[in-house]
Amino acid sequence: MLSRRATRLAIVLAAATSLVLGLWELSSSGRKPSLRPGTEVFAVDPDLVLEVSYRQGPVRMTAHRRQQGAPFILIFGEQGRSRPSSCLAGPGFAKVLKELTSLKLQRTLTAREEEEFFRSKPLSSWGELVIRDTSTLAPFRARVLPAPGPAAGTLVHFQGITYLVALQGEVFNLISGGCKALGIPDGPPVRR
Repeated sequence: MLSRRATRLAIVLAAATSLVLGLWELSSSGRKPSLRPGTEVFAVDPDLVLEVSYRQGPVRMTAHRRQQGAPFILIFGEQGRSRPSSCLAGPGFAKVLKELTSLKLQRTLTAREEEEFFRSKPLSSWGELVIRDTSTLAPFRARVLPAPGPAAGTLVHFQGITYLVALQGEVFNLISGGCKALGIPDGPPVRR
């Protein structure tokens, strides 16, 4: 007869084996994990963010600060301009940061939808979003593309899965507005 400790160990090993086999089956079958709408596919406390980088075509934005609680410095570069512009972050950036740090799922794209979408809009043409916080975890890296339609949300691709999230295209318009849209109104430019 097995001792209680050996019985518990056997149960734990059986459960772990079942979990590993289930995950392997899920990944090998090509099925995607199912998440409920409203679930955050990415979230971080905006107060913990140290850097946000976004680039799409000619638009480049980097927002950074040295430590938590310090103001963000925004740097905007654009093709065809010899020098980037910079400013202190204002209320517009606070709005953008809040939106980018809570990506709530509307739905997960099917493999067929992804394939059709990538055919017309290859991932290499999507915007690139990177968010680094105070943790020791690797930064969040994703490809993003505002979905077609007036209030359609944004497609976010990371870790091999494409999600439609409740992030409005207005966020990307604000980023494209540079210091005028995201900096302190009438604030002086920042010297780096």
